Amino acid sequence: TIYDMVNKIIWSQDKDLYSIVVIDRLAPGGKRVITGRCLKKVSRGFIIISCHGFEESAIPLHRVIEIRKDNTILWSRYS
Repeated sequence: TIYDMVNKIIWSQDKDLYSIVVIDRLAPGGKRVITGRCLKKVSRGFIIISCHGFEESAIPLHRVIEIRKDNTILWSRYS
């Protein structure tokens, strides 16, 4: 499941190799890429992120559209 994949990234030793693409209505093009380093936890349908010293924010799992490792797509909502 997507929950399991995100949890695996959170506990991975090589978080920096991973990124997730999420739907973000405020971002240019409607998508935002979040690096694995920013993922803090996953619970109850949400991913908790914190990047560059900003406070934590929650992203619903249903907004995740891709999970990548080294720019290779591991999972896509549309495939």
